[in-house]
Amino acid sequence: FYAKTKQGVFWELLKGDCMTGLHIADTYNIQSHPRAVMSLRRGTYEMFKENYVEAVSWFTRAYAELPDTETVGTRAEFLGHLGEAEGLSGQAVGIAHLEQAVGEVQHATDMRPFHKLVIESGIRLRLARVLMQLHRSEDALAQWREAQTISELLDREHHMSARLEQCKQFAIRYKM
Repeated sequence: FYAKTKQGVFWELLKGDCMTGLHIADTYNIQSHPRAVMSLRRGTYEMFKENYVEAVSWFTRAYAELPDTETVGTRAEFLGHLGEAEGLSGQAVGIAHLEQAVGEVQHATDMRPFHKLVIESGIRLRLARVLMQLHRSEDALAQWREAQTISELLDREHHMSARLEQCKQFAIRYKM
């Protein structure tokens, strides 16, 4: 709803939902994936607020809460969010985590091709953002181009234009 309306109250509702979900998980001793998702969303809230150190804390918690049986794609997605927050908070390990996440998606055998494209393009955009923040514009451009190519394929073959729009907005923001 925030994307449609630009009303910040929707971010506050997300935060409230996350905190309620975590409270319920604590009350009923719910572990694993539901708790991980609530922590991931809470980290997303902190990213929107540009509280990157706090986001790292939430994303670290989310990644650690994933069950060992979780799919490679989901693990890579969570690691990609963690890597972006780490990179934007000045932690060099963020790039390594983002690169690891890309590699995991590329070598995953338990993912549908469509899902692979969605996750890889998102991780590459996160990596491009971190690289831009580190003034590594050539490396960022290479990652953005990979994400753009994948996004064009998603749009053409799966009629999913959202990622392509994110690539366009990234190009505008960073004057690419």
